[in-house]
Amino acid sequence: MSHTVHRLEYIQDVRNYRFNFMHEDFTKSPHIFVDCLEPDFKFDAYMKLFNFLPKDTNAVMIVAPYVTDVQVSMLEQFMPVFKYDQLLHETCMDTPTDTVWNNDADKFVCLTGQPAKYNRYRLIVELDKRGLLEKCIYSLVVLPEEYDTCLKLLDSEDRDHYSDKFTILNNNPDKSSWYQSSVGSSWHGCDGCKQEIVSGNLFRLVTESAYAESVEFSPICITEKTYSAMAYRMPFLIAGQPGSLAHLKQMGFNTFDEYLISPYDDITDPKQRLDAIIENTKHWTEHLAQAQGVLDAIEHNYNRLQELMIQQQAQLEQVFKQLSIPYDFSKLALKPMLESMANNDKKVDI
Repeated sequence: MSHTVHRLEYIQDVRNYRFNFMHEDFTKSPHIFVDCLEPDFKFDAYMKLFNFLPKDTNAVMIVAPYVTDVQVSMLEQFMPVFKYDQLLHETCMDTPTDTVWNNDADKFVCLTGQPAKYNRYRLIVELDKRGLLEKCIYSLVVLPEEYDTCLKLLDSEDRDHYSDKFTILNNNPDKSSWYQSSVGSSWHGCDGCKQEIVSGNLFRLVTESAYAESVEFSPICITEKTYSAMAYRMPFLIAGQPGSLAHLKQMGFNTFDEYLISPYDDITDPKQRLDAIIENTKHWTEHLAQAQGVLDAIEHNYNRLQELMIQQQAQLEQVFKQLSIPYDFSKLALKPMLESMANNDKKVDI
């Protein structure tokens, strides 16, 4: 039986989207509504939208794990709702299973996405100031139109220093197509590059999607950037929201706290937290390879990730079972959809 997937997170005009419900064929096939990615969950807009949903529509909704149980119960007035971590599930499915940690590596990896964020452009600047880019395989796409936005992230003295060499920090590890398409379409890819760039490094410095956002108003968001480090069997530091490591511990992961010289997860000030992350980065480049127990922590994370992946797979299968249609992950896979959007010059901010 055919079915329709509605990726609500990429619908620009939710208000006018309700007119789709008025098409005479709308109730003739099942529908999957999806908003399971980063925490810009438009709860109030969806509640208004689903008031226009025909009562006899065979539909389900998939939301991200951070959506509250209260919100889920309210959405279930309209249709069954499933929590599903697509970023975890799809990352595991796309990662080779024969990855190994290379403790003999002399470099770490830091792949950034959309650069005009405190933990993207400013992070690379701080690594450059401290001579750490020499030990880093990094990506940064800085376009001329982002000049003002990126420089505002810096302190005044750094702004003066980097204003004349703004684009000198542009870097692409291998001149691959993901970078070329990003320049042409404003698509800032971060984990779509080749396996040999990601793997084989000492550790990964993750630049998460959220950083300076207050956790009081923005839930902790762990994305494929962090899951990819685990899937590639790598130690990691996270330039993300305060509380990110605590959240990962609750999920059953090891966050390498015993190897930190400057704990950073509880620091709420963005500058102080970034400074602590840089201090740990420098320490890891010099001492992590000789540290005891790292490999055990890496294997623990990899195995836990696989356990959670299996759970997410089962949850997704329940979605299709609810609609009485054959399971077909390809209909929901994020990567092909994003590639299609990039090719059509639609901006995707990650």
